[in-house]
Formats: sequence, C-alpha cells, structure tokens
Amino acid sequence: MARTLTGNNRQREQALQELMILRLSQQFERRLAREIARAMRAAAKALTDGRISPADQIREKHTLRIERLLSTLYRTAMQAMAEHMTGTQRSWRGKIERKNLDEVEPTEVTDRLMQRWMATVGARKITQITKTTQEDIRRVINRGIRDGLSEREIGKLIRDQAPTKSASRAQTIARTEVHAASQASAQSVAEASGLDMVRVWVSSKGERTRTIADGAQFDHLAADGQRRGMNEPFLIEGVNGDEELMYPGDPSGSPANVINCRCAVVMELA
Repeated sequence: MARTLTGNNRQREQALQELMILRLSQQFERRLAREIARAMRAAAKALTDGRISPADQIREKHTLRIERLLSTLYRTAMQAMAEHMTGTQRSWRGKIERKNLDEVEPTEVTDRLMQRWMATVGARKITQITKTTQEDIRRVINRGIRDGLSEREIGKLIRDQAPTKSASRAQTIARTEVHAASQASAQSVAEASGLDMVRVWVSSKGERTRTIADGAQFDHLAADGQRRGMNEPFLIEGVNGDEELMYPGDPSGSPANVINCRCAVVMELA
C-alpha cells in the first residue's frame, strides 16, 4: 500500500481528520450561535422601538462580528491541519522526505492561505451568513404582519425563535467552514513540501455518507479511493450532473455537495 504523508493508512487518516474537524467545529458552533441570536435579538429590539427596517439595522455590526469569527475559525482550522500534516512522528520516512517536511512551516502556510481565502471565500461567506440572518428576520416579520400581530408581538416572536434558529445554523456553518479550510490547508502543505504525491479522496463509509442510492444529490461513497494529481480535480457523481472538486468541502462546489461533508483528502507519496 502507498505511504501517506502522515504515516497513517487512508481510513485512519480520514478518521483522525474527522475527529479534529468535529472538535474544532464544536468550539465555534457556540460562538456563532451566540452571534446569530444576538443579531436576531437586536432586530427584535429595533422593531419594538419603532425603528424602520429592523433587519437592516443589524447588518453592519453583525457583518463585522461574523467576519471576526470566521477569520478566527479559518485560521484555527488551517493551522491545526498544517500542524497535523507536518507532525514529528516520521521515523518510518526517508531523510529526503523528512527534510522536505522540515522546511514547511505551518504558520507560513496558514498565513499565505489566509490572504487568498479571506479575499475570496471568506468575503463571500460573510455576505451569505449576514444576508441569511436578515432574511430569517424578514420572514418572521412578514408572517407576523400577515397574522395581524403588533410590533411588540413580532419582536417577541423573533426573540423566541433566536435560540433554535441560531443553534441550527451555527452547527452547519461551523462544520462546513472548518472542513473546507482544513482541507484547503492540507492541499497547501502538500504543495509547499515539493514532494511527489497523489491526492486520494477518502469517504467516512459511515451510514451518513451521502450516496445517490440513499437519495442524496451527490455520491461521496462512489468517490472513495479516487486518485488525482496535485492540480487535478476529483469528479463527484451527481443526480443532475457530475461536479468537480479540488478537495472534499471545496467551497466552489454546490451546497448539496459540501455542506456537512466528512470526507478527507489524503496525500500519498508517489
């Protein structure tokens, strides 16, 4: 069997990455939930205070706080994966390969990746999250108006929904964004090492692994074991057409292909 960059077999490497991603995402779920709930409560107060467009009232501050949260989330996930990929337990590896990895500094990899990530992926995600919060608030307001509720009653409705809505969204956001950033970091570390490698898509093979047979739009189980060059995308089978992803969780993929994905990219020495 081919040697992986970390020394673990494919399935163990996927399991270790999944555990790391789960632990990191749990840290940020609570922080994201608090911020989304905070924004909803602020909109409820604006409404009961008689201010116009309460959903718009929270946009600027909510956007700024989400930006700070996501920036910390991305950096933490990227750094954790970079440190995992360049770990010191490499006694089985040859001197040339060890030297290549010794020259890869996790913080430098993270810094370079963060510059690109926040200018592209981060900016888009911040806008999407803030916009969704505003849309959720507007939906409650519109429903309240249709039901003939007063501004105070609609405000209470928004506050009542804040805990449940924020918790659900935060879990999805944290899991998806930590996964995407960590997989991008694995790719960056492999590129920085200069080693001759192939990339392998490894699914979790659990009962939640998405398959078309079980009604999913994309088939991640079928992608298991795909081997690709460093700059060659994986091909993921889809009900309405296949999709190319550079790694599991690739933010260029459609939501049905990346949200809550638990697959991993594993680097094998050629």
